[in-house]
Amino acid sequence: MSKTRRVISLILALGSTVAGTIGSIYVLFFSAVISFKAASGAGLLLGVGLIWLYSDFIDATPNDQQR
Repeated sequence: MSKTRRVISLILALGSTVAGTIGSIYVLFFSAVISFKAASGAGLLLGVGLIWLYSDFIDATPNDQQR
């Protein structure tokens, strides 16, 4: 994986995780009416961001690195 691709992937994965976290906190604590669609969408975005971070950066194997 090239360095440019890794940087772009990290930025997008962190952005998804942060947006999902902020959305979840807002819907669960500050919203007047808790919408199931909004809560599930924020949770899905958070889950996708965390899985993306884990698979690309935390659980990365040496074979993923460019030679």
